[in-house]
Amino acid sequence: MSKNKSNKNLKVENTKQFLDFKKITFSSWLLVFSSFCLLIFLIWQAFLPFKAEIKFKSSALFISRAKWQTSKITQYPKAEQEQVKEYVLNLYRYAITDLQKAVAYAPWEVKYYVELGKAYQRYFEAIEDPAQKLAALKNAETMYQQASKLDPKNPWNYERLGSVYHSYYELVSLEQKKPFLKLAKDYFYKAAQAGPFNPLFQLNYAYFLQTNNFSDEAIQYYEKTVSYDGRILEARYNLAAIYTKTGALDKSLAQYLAIQKTDPDYRNINFYIGYIYYAQKKYEQAATYFRAGLQNHPNNTKILHNYLLSLYHLGKWTELIKLHEQRLNNTSYYKAYITQYLDALIKAGEKQKAFKVAQTAIVKYPQLKKNINKLLGL
Repeated sequence: MSKNKSNKNLKVENTKQFLDFKKITFSSWLLVFSSFCLLIFLIWQAFLPFKAEIKFKSSALFISRAKWQTSKITQYPKAEQEQVKEYVLNLYRYAITDLQKAVAYAPWEVKYYVELGKAYQRYFEAIEDPAQKLAALKNAETMYQQASKLDPKNPWNYERLGSVYHSYYELVSLEQKKPFLKLAKDYFYKAAQAGPFNPLFQLNYAYFLQTNNFSDEAIQYYEKTVSYDGRILEARYNLAAIYTKTGALDKSLAQYLAIQKTDPDYRNINFYIGYIYYAQKKYEQAATYFRAGLQNHPNNTKILHNYLLSLYHLGKWTELIKLHEQRLNNTSYYKAYITQYLDALIKAGEKQKAFKVAQTAIVKYPQLKKNINKLLGL
């Protein structure tokens, strides 16, 4: 009994000693407090990425809504369109605010800088005030620069910076353009170098060069694109256009034929093949491709004109006459081609018909009398 009582007193005494806060030193209290604060801080830091992602998702909804409203703006009455434009701008402002918070919550996350840069670019496209446009571009530039610092091997960051500097180039006055064009060129080049085996970055750099009067430099990057992926028809098409411009018609034809093999009606490709053959004075082949192009695009006046010229060079008067007679009921066509039609009739040996048609043409269009009489030898 005495032993049990002694054990009980010992437990009470030990408990009192454990709960005796007076015996805890200041340094111990400081350590406990610091540990508690650190725990709170770590919990908060662990929660920040979730907050950042929530803001990112929210911004995506605002941007999606803004893009949808922009696509529908012409459907509104003119009196309401300005209000809709302001609503779109507000949506972009909300998106920018949310993305700014996402960047603040997770400054190590590259995608938030990138998306904020994109939002600034969309805002730039939507606003009309030049000062605000420049400010939006500057903000986009800052975001993409930060993204490129965090992820220097990603070619997309350089690509986006190139697009920003090209927007500067298009916006500023003539005397300010040159440095921005150089910056745009440098960053598109960096993107191509950072993704040396990615045909997309080679294509984008080549297109930039071609559209900014650096066509000679563009050739090698279009050729790289084609060598990496010959299915990228845009590269072949643009490369062929440069070859045509420089007089390298055989190289141009090779690209056009490769396109036609992959997609028989890509951008009216039959016309361009026919055009090269025509330039090479291979009128039979030219007529074949112009005819194919006309079957797919019967109202294309450019194809028709070149097809008629090919037939004329070939001396295929019957086919030429037939084509004219199918279209002479069109007033603009009649005025443009009546003399060629009369010439074809004469060369085909149908002089009586030619004189009859000529009389009608002179009555309808007296201003053509001189040319028609000259053609008929009158």
